[in-house]
Amino acid sequence: MNMNANNCEPYRVSHTRARHYLGWGKRWLDLGVCFPALILALPIMLILALAIYCESPGRVLFWQWRVGRNGRVFRIWKLRTMLPNAEANGLPLLSGPADSRVTRLGYWLRLSRLDEWPQIWNILRGEMSLVGPRPERPYFAARYATVIPGYALRHGVRPGLTGWAQVQIGYCSDLDATRMKTIYDLAYLERQSLGLDLRILFLWTPRMLLNLLGKQRSVDRVIHLPFRIRRRPATAIPDMSA
Repeated sequence: MNMNANNCEPYRVSHTRARHYLGWGKRWLDLGVCFPALILALPIMLILALAIYCESPGRVLFWQWRVGRNGRVFRIWKLRTMLPNAEANGLPLLSGPADSRVTRLGYWLRLSRLDEWPQIWNILRGEMSLVGPRPERPYFAARYATVIPGYALRHGVRPGLTGWAQVQIGYCSDLDATRMKTIYDLAYLERQSLGLDLRILFLWTPRMLLNLLGKQRSVDRVIHLPFRIRRRPATAIPDMSA
């Protein structure tokens, strides 16, 4: 199952070091982290699954179609955070901060990102990576590609469990926030490297803590890492003012 080719643009990495890293290094990082992470996460996910079922009986795991690399659509797995049959009418709906469909436990799972842990399986399958633009549902991805310049460039790499946009601005629930998220995603595409991926992974936990505290400010303003990311000109970032 693939999206229309018009909704997917190729992305070319302009610097040699990143090409080497994206060839095999990034995949080895994914596997090296996710195999032990899956073993450690399984007991926690079992406990969370039991808690989800006790709060609202039904499936504790659910899947959705998401757009992956080169526009290929795949099944993404998550712990259920909403009431069963949250989209009974079959129409995709964005989830906002005060969504009545979200359960009490689901609210905290979303803030802490624990609901996304089953996506480790997607990473092991090669459908996702640890770091990259977050995958979007085909319905919304097709819409955003027509109104946000450069949005389809995100589909040139594997989507991530976390990403530069996610650790900096968190959830997006409207078009304006998605425009800002796209700027961060395109900046990541231009500067992607092992150093930047490690930085994002280090910032992942502080972002979750800020979410739990109700803070949406940039993580970089809260924590200073002991290394710097060499900046490159943002030659691949289109004008987002349109």
